[in-house]
Amino acid sequence: YSETVELKMHDLSEGEIKNYVEMENPINAAGSYKFESLGCHLFSYVNGSSHTVRGMPLIPLLNALRDLDVIGLEWIYEKWSTFQNI
Repeated sequence: YSETVELKMHDLSEGEIKNYVEMENPINAAGSYKFESLGCHLFSYVNGSSHTVRGMPLIPLLNALRDLDVIGLEWIYEKWSTFQNI
């Protein structure tokens, strides 16, 4: 399952980059930014799903699971109802 996302970073100064790295320590993050946190401020343009940017093309995956009859709204309701009764 895949999906394309386009991202364009701001023209960042060396100081902005240093401050970001100091605040987020994104060394082990894919692309060396944490989009789900302060990393989203590094970008001037994002065309696509934030789920995909973070590494999980959620909507295409959910659609594929529905097409395979692995999940559906009935399945979700059943799991949700079970969880509510705990």
